[in-house]
Amino acid sequence: MFKVFHIGEEKDFSWSMIGNIAEGRRNLASLQNSLEVHKIGILRIEKFDPRTGDVVLTAGEDLDCSGLPVTGDQVCNYDEGFLSGVLKEYTGKDYLVKEVDCWASGASVCRFEANVDQQAKV
Repeated sequence: MFKVFHIGEEKDFSWSMIGNIAEGRRNLASLQNSLEVHKIGILRIEKFDPRTGDVVLTAGEDLDCSGLPVTGDQVCNYDEGFLSGVLKEYTGKDYLVKEVDCWASGASVCRFEANVDQQAKV
């Protein structure tokens, strides 16, 4: 799982699949559209705390797991890394991203909690 997370986190790999990173950096709507057009998923921000940088994101129709049978597991390790990389590109800060709900665990969307990594090297 560790390797899958880091593949998702690598910006060159992640962004080469969905388009121009500079465009995505300028406009979150562009990122959301690119993910949807490429059938990767429907990304939404549920909550954002500008004071702490904490964010809760959901991914509907997620490429990783939508349609999988319910196993009780959370399987979107790639998405955790991908979102960590996206947030780092947008903010310049390292993020810890953890999936808290998953289609494979019976949820209707995959939900991720992202927090600024206070232990990261500055």
